[in-house]
Amino acid sequence: MIKKFANMTLVVTMLALAGCGGGGGGDNSGYTGKTSPTALTVSNAAEMSIDVVDGVNSVSALGAIAKNVASTNAPDNSIQVRALSGTLERSISRMVDKPALAKAVAEAVSATEYGYSGSFSYSGTADPSTGKIAATFTFNAYQEAAGSEVISGSISVSGYVAVQSGGIDTLTIVIPSLQISEGSDVLMTVKGKMTIANGADKTITLSMVFIDGVTSETYWYKDFSIVDSGYSTTISGTFYHPVHGYVGVTTLTPLADTTNIYGDPVSGKLMFTGSNGSKVLLTYTASGYVLELDADGTGHYTSL
Repeated sequence: MIKKFANMTLVVTMLALAGCGGGGGGDNSGYTGKTSPTALTVSNAAEMSIDVVDGVNSVSALGAIAKNVASTNAPDNSIQVRALSGTLERSISRMVDKPALAKAVAEAVSATEYGYSGSFSYSGTADPSTGKIAATFTFNAYQEAAGSEVISGSISVSGYVAVQSGGIDTLTIVIPSLQISEGSDVLMTVKGKMTIANGADKTITLSMVFIDGVTSETYWYKDFSIVDSGYSTTISGTFYHPVHGYVGVTTLTPLADTTNIYGDPVSGKLMFTGSNGSKVLLTYTASGYVLELDADGTGHYTSL
């Protein structure tokens, strides 16, 4: 059994694969790494499974980015994908809460909002009769709260607000380029597209490329989706590593939203599939996790 002692949580709120076996198709939004499937081996099994899952929630798990945020001055969990998703949704909610949506006719809306530091501005339209919204948001070194990520750049947003409750129903967020920084250092640049659907379950889907601010290496989460019921989470997608290539991710058993002392789910199982039938099983337990490798596709797994 391999146990994780880093505080990289996995109560994920982002993303599942539609077609985990394919290496082609879709906008790679700037991915420049290897595009063939990974041959899963003892040497790369952890990097292409545990790090992939950690990266869904904390991109500091990916490659040299981990070194970039290792400084004692870095905010805790400073570049979480989940945190970024939440920040964007809450920023959009601040537009939705404005009086324009309480009126009877559609009209233009614009304003500047301030955070713990920095600001963001938006400009767009809101139609209270249908709940439809459309806007452009520009973030200027915006930090929502102490310890949260600092983001700069622009996004375009479209979606619908629930007319009765006023809460966000669905959102599509297009990200041409967002920079996530610590002080004057750009830790990474994010490009891609995200959708959020708030129903009985919360579903977030995305295809995003993360560009290391130091090495310029790219990591691609393609066609990812996470469905969170409030009790458990399923995750699937295709992950591209700049050196190794891609691996498919599927959920065999939903991941518990309850976590252990390491920040991992207390139960759940994921499968990672590479070339030539190679597979890695990642099983979470109350005390850690178990990682098993089938390097030749025979169905026989070896614990790592």
